[in-house]
Amino acid sequence: MEASKSFSGVAICVVSSGRPVHLRWALNLPTLAFPVGMSVGWFAIQGPDRAANREKLVEEAIKVGSRYVFFMDDDTVVPNFTLRYLHAEIEKKPSIMVCGGVYCTKEDPPAPLVFKTLGGGPFYHWKVGDIFPCAGLGTGCMLIKTEVFKHISKPWFLEPNEYFIDKTVKLNGIECPLSAIKGTDDLFFCRKVAEAGFEIIAHGGVLPVHLDQDGKMYTLPLDSYPCKDMGLKELIQN
Repeated sequence: MEASKSFSGVAICVVSSGRPVHLRWALNLPTLAFPVGMSVGWFAIQGPDRAANREKLVEEAIKVGSRYVFFMDDDTVVPNFTLRYLHAEIEKKPSIMVCGGVYCTKEDPPAPLVFKTLGGGPFYHWKVGDIFPCAGLGTGCMLIKTEVFKHISKPWFLEPNEYFIDKTVKLNGIECPLSAIKGTDDLFFCRKVAEAGFEIIAHGGVLPVHLDQDGKMYTLPLDSYPCKDMGLKELIQN
């Protein structure tokens, strides 16, 4: 994994299934602001295997000597200040290897894709603007220090579906059968980062919009815990 020294900035990596991108997403690209003095390279790949394609883009970023990888999915519209905000947080401690924005599932009601414990469901007890440690979050708006890949083994990204027989977990003092653990490439990667002893940070001030194929926008519900006491309902109504 010896890297070239020709490029030391951020590799913006877009993994696409090949679906058409929405106009909102395309118009968002030229508005992105970058940390002062930082070089930027664009890397893109198309294909059905999302996890394998993420891995390929990371390999390319490492080859050119990129210090950071920024994953931005083709259905995730990020605020223009995203990279500046995430970079400021990821550099606060050497042990922080991942910092990501919080976007939501494409369902009603939308749920934030950030997890305090893996397998424990979405984590709601934070406020808009909070910056906090987490066990995992979505890769669709995620800044990563490429040095972390020296410390974790391949595969870096994988969509696991593990089914168990004769395994139990203790709940309230009772041994209960554990039928399955399902996951995504995002959480598989985050688990490996945490197991290697590094930190993952969620940025509650970076809240991308998640778009479905019809252009419907999914964001944090205004009555959800992170938005409470923010006066957002009153602001919009006025």
